[in-house]
Formats: sequence, structure tokens, C-alpha cells
Amino acid sequence: VVVPFFVMFTTLHLTDSLAGLIAANVSVGVPFATWMMKGFFDTLPRELEQAAKIDGCNELQALWFVILPLARPGLAACGIYLAIVAWSEFVFARTLVTKPANWLVIVGLQSFVGEYLVEWPALMAAGIVSLLPMFVLFVLLEPFLVSGLTSGAVKQ
Repeated sequence: VVVPFFVMFTTLHLTDSLAGLIAANVSVGVPFATWMMKGFFDTLPRELEQAAKIDGCNELQALWFVILPLARPGLAACGIYLAIVAWSEFVFARTLVTKPANWLVIVGLQSFVGEYLVEWPALMAAGIVSLLPMFVLFVLLEPFLVSGLTSGAVKQ
């Protein structure tokens, strides 16, 4: 998968740029996110959207005011998963970006490992610091995940 990306991005002059790296991660992440969210939207009751339309909402309002609030747990789970995948992605980051100024955190961590020596204290400190953004993201989105597990939209 990486070789065609490298050839295509070299042709388009997107190597050594964060825009090329973002495009590569998006092209891999969007299909999975679409598939994951389709499964989540399939579990939402169709009757809620129909009830919103009966109450006077058009399709966009039904989506915005009824469906998306119910989809928050799925969106949070999808967002957390894609953020973790993008944060820890190494292959595209190492292949498409060679300038140290544009390296991602994971590639910078790899630079602590030399041919004959590993700088363990610096590697461990940088590893802990690199975990903090994902930890904060999870703490912020965790209520949405829990609310999706504990609440239901329709009584049966």
C-alpha cells in the first residue's frame, strides 16, 4: 500500500509535507470510519426520524436534532479510534516525510533508537509525553462513550 502512495505523492510533489501525510491518513481512515458509522446508524431506530418529520422537521433538521445526538457515542468511538490510529501511524510518516522538522511524534521516538545504543531515559520520557494527548482526548470523549452504553432512545 505504501509504494503506490509514495509514487503518487512524489508525482504530485506531496512528499515531505504534512498535507501529503494528512491526505494519506484520510484516504485510509475515511473508508473505515464510513463502515463503522454505517453499522452504528443502522442500529438507530428509523421511527425516531419519522417522528421528527411528523413533528415538522425536514430531513436536515431531523438529522441535526434527532439522529446526530443519538449518534454521539458512535462518533466518539470512531473519533477516538481514528485519532489513535493517526497518532501512532508509523509507516506513512516514515516513508512520506523525511525532513526531521516535519516528523510525527512516533518517528521522533524512533530517532532515540540508534544502531548500537538506545537512549532509554529520553525514549521513555518522550513516550510518556506522547501518550498525554491521546489520554486527554479519551478523558474528554469518555462521557459520550458511557452515555451510549447506558441510555436507550426507544422504550419497547
